[in-house]
Amino acid sequence: MDSSSKSLTQYIPSPMGSLSRLKQKGVDNFQKVKKSGKSIYNYNYSKFVPHPFSTIDESVKHSESGRYDDLEIIRPTKEKEVTSSVYKRNSGKSLNTESQFSLGDSDAATLVNSVATFKLNNASTSTSLVSSSSTVCSQAKSSLRSPTSRLNDTKIKEENNYISSVKDYCGPMRKSMVKTEILIEEPLNPTTDIKSFINSYNHGKAYSLGETQHLHYYQLPFPWRENRYIIHGYRFYNTHSKSLLSIFNWYGWHNETSNIWSHLLGAIYIIYLAIYDFPQSEVWRNSQVPPQARWIVFMFLAAALKCMLSSVFWHTFNGTSFLKLRSKFACVDYSGITILITASILTTEFVTMYSCYWAMCTYMSISLALGVFGVFMNWSPRFDRPEARPLRIRFFILLATMGVLSFLHLIFLTDLHYAATLFSPVTYKSVVWYLVGVVFYGSFIPERFRSDVQVDKTIPTNYELSTDLEIITKQREIHFREVPTAHSKCSSCPSHAKSFKSLWWVDYFGCSHTFWHFFVVLGVIGHYRAILDMFAKRWILS
Repeated sequence: MDSSSKSLTQYIPSPMGSLSRLKQKGVDNFQKVKKSGKSIYNYNYSKFVPHPFSTIDESVKHSESGRYDDLEIIRPTKEKEVTSSVYKRNSGKSLNTESQFSLGDSDAATLVNSVATFKLNNASTSTSLVSSSSTVCSQAKSSLRSPTSRLNDTKIKEENNYISSVKDYCGPMRKSMVKTEILIEEPLNPTTDIKSFINSYNHGKAYSLGETQHLHYYQLPFPWRENRYIIHGYRFYNTHSKSLLSIFNWYGWHNETSNIWSHLLGAIYIIYLAIYDFPQSEVWRNSQVPPQARWIVFMFLAAALKCMLSSVFWHTFNGTSFLKLRSKFACVDYSGITILITASILTTEFVTMYSCYWAMCTYMSISLALGVFGVFMNWSPRFDRPEARPLRIRFFILLATMGVLSFLHLIFLTDLHYAATLFSPVTYKSVVWYLVGVVFYGSFIPERFRSDVQVDKTIPTNYELSTDLEIITKQREIHFREVPTAHSKCSSCPSHAKSFKSLWWVDYFGCSHTFWHFFVVLGVIGHYRAILDMFAKRWILS
């Protein structure tokens, strides 16, 4: 070897030399990398989610070498008040950087009374959710000892002779530390998002059960839960063919049967109106009615048909087990409602502002723009959440009030009597039915008065489903109970659960959403009759 090669090897250490030095320090290279990966895993996720590497036996280890010391616990700033503990990794003499992770007392206090055992399907061993509990225990003990004694207490003896449980590390378990058995169906990895993990919880079990039976409310993953008052008859199909056949209850009566057929029959009747009834009307035959008015009527009937079919589509396929498709199907339904309301407003603006062309174009353009905006807004994931129900109601009402502006403008152009007479058919033939339907839609009447099962007072919000792991840990038995809890009236009278007064039947027919569908159909038919009356008053009888 020449002199240049020798000088080069002085700056580039050989792989064998590095491995031998690591072995001399008492740390095998493979075990070192494995242990470091587990420690980093704990840094990023022990505060939030359980995982196979969250046990205390791997979270606090020290190597025998000063250069490769793994972790050490830094004493809190105050002796008597435990605020937080910081784990610091010593990277060696050559590196001045250090990675830290602080666990606040609020997080530790949240989980200190719950030491949970998570059983994984893909692993034969179980791990303990003890990262937060062990942190508090180590803080309490470290606050009463010197740094030297604390360091000695946490020294590991050998590679496989380590602390194996919270009891070995923190002493005897107190009564306040309640041990809870919690099943985790899938192990977490460092890239698992908390929100997706909570929202997909119990999906595997629901998927397997949905192949042979209909589910109850507490067997569904959270994104599939919308109306907490409807308990039984949920579909969780893995194919679209099953959903199509469910229109005819091929796999048994479910809780969407009445919702599907209420608008399917409505769609059939709208087709009858467009093909037979309207061509036979006086508005169609009279030459005094402008041709644009006839096309406006057809536009409204097409929008109404689109709304009915979109609703049928949604209620047919909302039992799919694929969340992304289900969310898109819901947006189809909301878009149909938006298009129907927009078309209804356009018909009233056309007839009221026909004598003022620029005003008619202005009002119709604004309403059309709002309708297009509403369709795009409907495809937002937040618009489909249960807590967004009041927002949906307000938006639809706001969109409908655009027709009031043209009515006020007509009063300014003519007089109140003429405007009220022209506009009155819309009020008592159409709007009144929509308003009654909205009351049922927003109040959950009659299912909110059911007394066969105990209904939850609230459901987790979207924010809680994105941040709070207690929903699937401490509160798992509440949100994922095996069977619905019987109502208190059933304990004193067992036959009450199947009596008509208990309203058990709202799961399958007569729920608030079915009434909403019924009144929407009446509103559509009423608006069709109303615009025929308005056109007759405007061009035939005047």
